[in-house]
Amino acid sequence: MAEVKKFIRSFLVVAGIIYLMDLSIGTGLKKMYQNQRSGYLYRSTYAIDSTTAGFLVIGSSRANHHYDSKIFEDELNAVFYNCGRDGQNVIYSCALSSAIIQRYKPKLIILDVLPNEFTTRDEDRLSSLLPYHDNEAIKSYLKYYGPFENIKLISQIYPYNSLLTSLITGISEKNKKRSEDYHGYTKLEGTMPDAPLVEFSEPGKVDSIKLKVFQDMLARLDLEGIPVLVVFSPMYFKYKPTTSAEICSRLCSQYKTIRFLNFASDSAFRESRFFKDNNHLNETGAKLFSEELVRNIQTLIR
Repeated sequence: MAEVKKFIRSFLVVAGIIYLMDLSIGTGLKKMYQNQRSGYLYRSTYAIDSTTAGFLVIGSSRANHHYDSKIFEDELNAVFYNCGRDGQNVIYSCALSSAIIQRYKPKLIILDVLPNEFTTRDEDRLSSLLPYHDNEAIKSYLKYYGPFENIKLISQIYPYNSLLTSLITGISEKNKKRSEDYHGYTKLEGTMPDAPLVEFSEPGKVDSIKLKVFQDMLARLDLEGIPVLVVFSPMYFKYKPTTSAEICSRLCSQYKTIRFLNFASDSAFRESRFFKDNNHLNETGAKLFSEELVRNIQTLIR
């Protein structure tokens, strides 16, 4: 019996030390995260907690690099914020949309969607939402990352796994100069080598979870009376209609204030000089695309 009591005491001491270390380190990491003043972590937090821009684009890297905020602001005479973040998916976009419309009602939301969005399984990308688990609008989407997230989030360190380098550089003056953006938009410089177009393929089955989340968000945005543009922005591929395009067209047609615009096969963007790589417009291409999209928006909001 004495040995059992000794073991229990030792176990409780070790557990207490682990708990205090986790709490201490996790609190420090959380403070570092909240103190970001530049970079993609800061931009995500600003989009979720602070922006009140009338016009927004939400999506992955293609959103972040294809929508020149200054062009939208100059032409629309309104504040535009680019909420795009590299390596994300439509569930991330819906989570951000949920957090934003919980605070205020934008004049227009652009949802940039990948041309193969609904046939790609990439739940691992949702780890970017973990630091915002205290936000009720975000919390409901964490179940799509994994079934045990509520248990894992007992750890104060867990939401910031693999972010230490980004947390350190995000508060440095050097990083502020390196990560220049204008209202969230970050330009891509350089041009891809001239090359023939290769065919874009969309393998895989439809992800029913992504489809449901997206469908529910469109219904909610329509209910809130917020106009939406769902957009396939340009890419340097030989494009043919995809399952994801059919899904977007079908869902958007159900609402009067939601439109689907597909620029994936637009002939105006069939020159390599407009692209950084096959999937991303460079600065020149982004300006051209932003000007074209503004004309569509001006028609929509007349």
